[in-house]
Amino acid sequence: MKTIKGPAIFLAQFLGENPPFDTLDNLAAWAASLGYKGIQIPTDPRLFDLDIAGQSKAYCDDVRGRIAEHGIEITELSTHIQGQLVAVHPAYDTLFDGFAPPQLAARPRPASAACRRGIRKVTLRDLQPSIGRPQTRSWQSEPVQNSPQT
Repeated sequence: MKTIKGPAIFLAQFLGENPPFDTLDNLAAWAASLGYKGIQIPTDPRLFDLDIAGQSKAYCDDVRGRIAEHGIEITELSTHIQGQLVAVHPAYDTLFDGFAPPQLAARPRPASAACRRGIRKVTLRDLQPSIGRPQTRSWQSEPVQNSPQT
């Protein structure tokens, strides 16, 4: 890297029900108005749906274009919640139901199944070219290759 771009801001901490914190477009406009050059987007389906993005380049192009209209770019996709689910010990399974998608909550998750689900969400090699190759940021108990080295 020859130069550092920035500053950028982590949006998850601001996500809420009221403008300008309620939609990706509103958050992008707000961040740009504060002088930010980039945003780290949480992979919350209200803002960015990984399942759709993994299957639709058009969806990724649309999101990237909408962000660019505000004069900023996507710096990272935040996969912290998915990272929390990568390796849940069975003793903590119930406590982590709040992080799981509703259709998977309240179901026993053996560690190996949780790892497979989490890694599928966190591994974004196919998605990154579509969204402009941002890095991903996640919390997990063991290292997971989540972005190619460039």
